[in-house]
Amino acid sequence: EIRLSLVGSEMCIRDSLWRYAGEPAPKNMSCGFNDVDANAFYYKAVLWAVENGVTTGKTATQFAPGATCTRCEVAAFMFRAFSKGITTVK
Repeated sequence: EIRLSLVGSEMCIRDSLWRYAGEPAPKNMSCGFNDVDANAFYYKAVLWAVENGVTTGKTATQFAPGATCTRCEVAAFMFRAFSKGITTVK
């Protein structure tokens, strides 16, 4: 079962999907977003989400980890993740 808060920040939602997928290690440990610190708890989740097409960020260099997600964005993240086969904990 996956539980996501629709009032959460973008990072909370993507981090939840990453955890649901079993916290897989990203293939690339380099991040192009200038607002995502390499020491942030969600760093690997961001890399994984971008790598797997769950998100692209707000711009090419801005991820906006503290931004609030709309229901539409949450639905898009979940659709993209689940359409790529991320449906069970690995």
